Amino acid sequence: MRFKEQSYKDAALKGLYGALCDYPRELNKGDFAQIIESTEVWERKATFHSLVNAIRKNKLAPETLIYFVRFEPNAKLVHRATGEFIRLKSCSISDEFAGVKQVLDLYKKEELQNAGAALAGLLYLGDRRVNALLRALRSEFSSETLQEFTRIHPSHLCSASIEFYFDWIFELQRKQDTVKLNAVCAAMTVMLFHDETGLVEDHSELTCVGFKFPALKRTPFLEYYDSIEPTLNKLRQVNLKSNPSVQALISTWENHRQTSVRVQNGQA
Repeated sequence: MRFKEQSYKDAALKGLYGALCDYPRELNKGDFAQIIESTEVWERKATFHSLVNAIRKNKLAPETLIYFVRFEPNAKLVHRATGEFIRLKSCSISDEFAGVKQVLDLYKKEELQNAGAALAGLLYLGDRRVNALLRALRSEFSSETLQEFTRIHPSHLCSASIEFYFDWIFELQRKQDTVKLNAVCAAMTVMLFHDETGLVEDHSELTCVGFKFPALKRTPFLEYYDSIEPTLNKLRQVNLKSNPSVQALISTWENHRQTSVRVQNGQA
């Protein structure tokens, strides 16, 4: 029985890889759903990585990844697939947002299995121009999309996404939208728990979406904290009703700074 089950899985994965390699042949949601039912997440991740490697060697078109963006239910894999799709998709100076527009069009047509994770994949590209597009959409997020969007965190901090979240918090405070405010504050709190580098990445304005030579600056968290401390102070001032989520956010950022100081001094 186990042999038959494994053989079925192998056939499903081989079928998935083959179907994606046949792009632009359309792969529908039903086809992908059958594969999902017969495979584990780690197996689809392995297939995904094989596709990415083939794309980097110019053996496949980047569009083969769009099916993971559209149909994959695992949030982390969707987030990763979205980022890789945008980074690997060829574009020109005249239309460098072609891949971003493609993902946003799928969102607007409600063709994303996990819209929040896919949109978070755009956020963590670190491009402020892309984040401006997300800023125009975020007020429309359903509760499910908001939940998935705020649950995604990479293993590094990104200045553009931090700015995006702080701006969102002030907006929600003005609107007195406590439910969304709590979710966004929780995201900014948990964000620090995923920080593995102690550095904050910044993509300069010279970075072109889809181009393979991003201009990247990495700033130590302590130095970056000094630049955003005025924002935290402003947040303290406007948090007159002492929202617990906002207080937790401020405390977590202060604690992360103290931890960074101890690490720098060799005390941690």
